[in-house]
Amino acid sequence: MPAGKIAGEAGTSPTPLALPIRLGGVAGLAAAAVSLGLILRPGGESTALAATLAALPLVLLVLWLAALCAYQASALGRLGSAGGWAAALGVALIAVFNLLRAASQPAPGGPLARLLGSTPVVIAVTVTIMLLMWGILALGTASLRAGILPRASVVLWMAGIAANLLTTWVPAGLTAIVGVVWSSVALLLARRPAHPMEDGGTPVAPGATARLLPLDALRGTIMALMAIDHASLFVRRWHPFETWDQPLPDYPSLAAMITRLATHPCAPGFFFLMGAGMLLFLQARRGAGWSDRRIFGHLALRGLLFILLEQVVVDVATGGRVGPWDFSILAGLGGVMLLGIPILRLSGKAQALGGAAIILGMQVLPGWLSHTDLGALSPIRLLLLPGSVGPAYVLYPPLPWLGVALLGMAFAGALQSNPGRAYRLALVGGVASLALFVVLRSLGGFGNLRMPPGDSLIDFLNLVKYPPSLTFLLLTLGFDLVLLNFYARAARLLATLGRPLVTLGQAALYFFLVHWFVYAAMGMIYRTPGDLPATYLVWIIGLVSLYPICKAYEAFKHRMPAASVWRMI
Repeated sequence: MPAGKIAGEAGTSPTPLALPIRLGGVAGLAAAAVSLGLILRPGGESTALAATLAALPLVLLVLWLAALCAYQASALGRLGSAGGWAAALGVALIAVFNLLRAASQPAPGGPLARLLGSTPVVIAVTVTIMLLMWGILALGTASLRAGILPRASVVLWMAGIAANLLTTWVPAGLTAIVGVVWSSVALLLARRPAHPMEDGGTPVAPGATARLLPLDALRGTIMALMAIDHASLFVRRWHPFETWDQPLPDYPSLAAMITRLATHPCAPGFFFLMGAGMLLFLQARRGAGWSDRRIFGHLALRGLLFILLEQVVVDVATGGRVGPWDFSILAGLGGVMLLGIPILRLSGKAQALGGAAIILGMQVLPGWLSHTDLGALSPIRLLLLPGSVGPAYVLYPPLPWLGVALLGMAFAGALQSNPGRAYRLALVGGVASLALFVVLRSLGGFGNLRMPPGDSLIDFLNLVKYPPSLTFLLLTLGFDLVLLNFYARAARLLATLGRPLVTLGQAALYFFLVHWFVYAAMGMIYRTPGDLPATYLVWIIGLVSLYPICKAYEAFKHRMPAASVWRMI
């Protein structure tokens, strides 16, 4: 229930909130005011007074967090309660560190200053930031699910505080301040909620029948694999790019190469499943009485939302600020969704032929464009090839990946008419793709975009991804299709041990957005680049900590109306 509404128990007058909760709202407003003053103050020198003032809003935020938890106590569930405790503890510990730092200012070289700069204390502070990051995400997600506070206010303080832990970018701090003020006002004006949402299990999305669970499981699998790449980015400070016009990466070991190879099925899987999801959405909403115009408008809005989220969430988490001219995977998905909307009305055969034609055409187009001066039409390159044109940089140009999405649409059409036959077709197509990969990679030439630099296994598996070469797609989509068939045959496994993969698949975009913050926070503990074992340890810890958060969000979004923007995330 929105906090602005007055809710009372049946047959009684509205019950006022307890005084401590009101005081928590006042503390939130005071914390916001002090934080705003720190942001706007001239200078920024590190003095004892400045360090003390920096600790003040943190102390007030502890009271604010306690009030949030108390106000929503009956609806937060175990995840929200744990998140509230973790966030409050994290904020309190950081406040203590700031106060100790203030005490050390009069003697910069003294014992206390040396202690605060020691490696164990720096690691402890980093672990505290990790704890606070998880707590804020868990409490915020549980608050969204509870539906008691204004949801927009929850998103603002959750995203703002999380971003502020990773960057000193002023808009991140202002976002957190707005969210804290909004929720604090809600605490001061609201009455006690009478019927909070109960913490239930994870409902199955409308239309998510057994025939579609393999798609969710595959999506969840590639989300988990994708996280290896980003754990490596924050722990090892290394992320290779297999571009068509640059030498292929030089891997230090087979283990490092396999680590990268394990993540390659992710991008093709994203685009394939998005194409399938678009067609399934079209059919489901037609069955619910939606007009095509309304369906296409909904899909267009979601495509634009993808591009926006790339700029305001992913760029902030990875680069510390909005990058309006940098477009990566999420923007590529949004662009493909926009381009694919008119193609939804074509037959499955036309979609399959169109997708194959685009993929084959992209095997010759890069070479042709590299010797062609497009002049004033050069911005078109951003739709066709990765790279820069002026200030804009594109990593996933939409046209090459549209071919993969069209294959997904064709598969979804087959799935609608005959699920068993469609999954058998996935197995045949997957095995054939893997076999053809071996042939084309061995022969060289067409379909490789770049020949192996040597004769080792690493060289053989080192493929061009940007834009996707035919050999890259044969290997990765082949793997995806075989795995999809396996999940279709393992219904009992998906209902038990595989349920976490289904959950991640049904909350895929939310996982994508929040995992950047969690892995970035965990990566802060490595003051120098870590190794592969550390990467895998951080990867596993991140997945385990993110699973309950994504499960809570999945339960929340499936309670929202079909046209709600929350269902798009």
